Amino acid sequence: MKKLAPRFGISDVALAKACRRGDIPVPERGYWARLQARKTVIRRPLPPRGLGMSDGVSIGENLCETHDQLVSRVLNEPVPPPPTFPEDITHVTERVRKMVGKVPAPHASHRLHPLVARLLDEDERRREARETSPHPLLSGAPLFDTPYAQRRLRFVNAVFLGVQRCGASSPWWKSSRRASCGEREG
Repeated sequence: MKKLAPRFGISDVALAKACRRGDIPVPERGYWARLQARKTVIRRPLPPRGLGMSDGVSIGENLCETHDQLVSRVLNEPVPPPPTFPEDITHVTERVRKMVGKVPAPHASHRLHPLVARLLDEDERRREARETSPHPLLSGAPLFDTPYAQRRLRFVNAVFLGVQRCGASSPWWKSSRRASCGEREG
């Protein structure tokens, strides 16, 4: 990492983080010393790409570009050839089915995704505010009181749980601390 990172103008820690984000395995501590000492080393193969993951990993000083810069870059690039996929879609489908398994839509609130739990907490807050207010507003009514809305919420909960089981994450259900282009993750 220390030898490769200066090529990209970043630190070895930043390069290691980029590898983790891209799900790229890196040699464990002592790998290069064992290799130099002519001891047996295990070279781990690259894992299959995660669902929806890009084949490219961006590293470097400035990962953000303005809309105008992006449009200019995309318009000046040659048209890429049609993509080829090393894995057949039936194999990908089977892999996803094994990863996700069966995701039931629970009727009780014992297994809620954090985002759905947050929605229900907000709904409870609306209900309490409406009951204590002398002039309840229609806009302050709970959103998930009807059976139809509750069924939709159970469906959304099942989808979120299935996506989470695949290892995907979203900035909406991560912690409130979000990294943007100008911020660094700490």
